[in-house]
Amino acid sequence: MRFLVVRTELLRMLSIVTVDNSTPPQARGELVRIHAEHNLLSVSCSGDEAQCSALVASRGVCFLRHVKLRELLRAYSGDERHQDEIEIEVTPHSIRFGETLLPRGGWEISLFLNPELAPHELRFHEEFLDERTTPVQGEEPCKPTQRGLWDGPD
Repeated sequence: MRFLVVRTELLRMLSIVTVDNSTPPQARGELVRIHAEHNLLSVSCSGDEAQCSALVASRGVCFLRHVKLRELLRAYSGDERHQDEIEIEVTPHSIRFGETLLPRGGWEISLFLNPELAPHELRFHEEFLDERTTPVQGEEPCKPTQRGLWDGPD
């Protein structure tokens, strides 16, 4: 996945889809979905979406933490080479923002080279833990160490 986009436009789109004062921070997703295809860049998070034109060299969809992406894009505000446009490339092994090449592992990025196979939303396991229902009074909580020991109904 590789595209060239106006840096300030990408920052504006990130603000649109991730800053929502009516929703508590824990209810918003940490991951932003970036879809690059047909010279169009789409950014979405928690049901909100924004689009802009971009020069797309290779299509794809990636998910990454929007806080990290925003910090890196803002770091380029003083760089004259990337003041207006920035090239972003995500490969199976790394991610490149302008002149900065980073290993993908530390950035917790999911990449889908075929947009048709990419989910519309991707969430971290920790986000699902908050949505579990609490045990009903008198019900014993699940004990992971005792898996497979169920003998059936009493």
